[in-house]
Amino acid sequence: MPKLIWEKKIQEAVKRQQRFGWSVRDKRGKVLVQRYYPDINKRVSAALPIAWEPNQELNVLNALQKINEVMQKSGVDLKEAVEIIYANNNYKININWKKLVEDFKVYKNISKSSWEGNYSYFLKDIIEMMGSSNEPKTGKAILEKLVKNKDKGAGRKRIISNAKTFLEFIVFKKGIDERYAPPADIVIKELKGGKSKKSYKKERLKDNEILFLLDDLPKTETGKKWKLAIGLTFCFGLRAVELNYMKPKEDQLHISYKKVSANGNTEKRDIDGLSPAASPELASQLLMELKTKTTELPDSCGKGKNDSEVGRAMVQYLKRNSKFWNKLKEEYAEDGCEIGSYSLRHAFAYRGVFLYEMNPDDLCQQMGHDLQTHLKNYRNFHDEKGRKERFNKSKQKMLLNANKDNVVL
Repeated sequence: MPKLIWEKKIQEAVKRQQRFGWSVRDKRGKVLVQRYYPDINKRVSAALPIAWEPNQELNVLNALQKINEVMQKSGVDLKEAVEIIYANNNYKININWKKLVEDFKVYKNISKSSWEGNYSYFLKDIIEMMGSSNEPKTGKAILEKLVKNKDKGAGRKRIISNAKTFLEFIVFKKGIDERYAPPADIVIKELKGGKSKKSYKKERLKDNEILFLLDDLPKTETGKKWKLAIGLTFCFGLRAVELNYMKPKEDQLHISYKKVSANGNTEKRDIDGLSPAASPELASQLLMELKTKTTELPDSCGKGKNDSEVGRAMVQYLKRNSKFWNKLKEEYAEDGCEIGSYSLRHAFAYRGVFLYEMNPDDLCQQMGHDLQTHLKNYRNFHDEKGRKERFNKSKQKMLLNANKDNVVL
């Protein structure tokens, strides 16, 4: 069938704009764009949700220009570019945000718990807001909308930081329009906000407080399960989620959990239990209880739970079943501090420094993080120990000199 005049005009316009290798034609009433690669003698094609009809020349040219930009910036092929740009079967060029999120998940290559705890929840909000009638038009507007009703604090900062990474990925890796790039760092800092007036500093619990807490738990089957979980977290310095990834290994506890973060991946490790001074056999007793399966772990520690969920379940149980825990929580809050599941891990670190005199290199391996992370969180413990040792050494020297001066010849 001979080509109509308007068909020839569209095809000629495409050749003028895109030069060699690009062409368009009709396919079942829609525009089919083709890209020819002479070096490999290969032709790739993809259908666009644009009707093959008169007066579509501008829509076709704009679409091809956008497709070419995405391909050039991100290195994707024609079909991938079309899939990214077009979300719905209409004439409007859209961005397939759901596809971008899926690609970002593959790019991050992190565990399910890390993805759900750090990215999944706010990316769902982005997908929803970008499909609305008043969707944000810039990266800055997206970030502003994400934290519009969020209080200042760590949660808000985490959303901004991780959403910034996502926006950088879609612009610089996937070739999406640069208006969606995150704003300058000075604006990012403002969006993160300062410290919340309601936020509290996380604090370690003292060993004697934790021992009393363990004794205060109900003597029911559920109480025994939580006593085992809390005791292991306390004696082996576990992240709450690691209760799902542990097994006895001779006189140690083997942890198969791998935490994936921006600073790298933590490796599997074997932990030596650090019992408190008032109960020197506690770690061995808990390990034996785990080996013999005398007591099971609580259902809330089940596989698939992330660190936040297991930690919240632990704190929720304590809140509902331990008057002593609630008393401690009130006392620490009066001093501007907050206690939680990580208070047990902090207690392990403090015990490792002062009671077991472990150096930072050895202790960070036991805790499953790098030296930089360890010193960021626990440098004050090591510095405090160093100050006390220097003070005691100076005091002993002073007393020794004083005794010498009092010697009668």
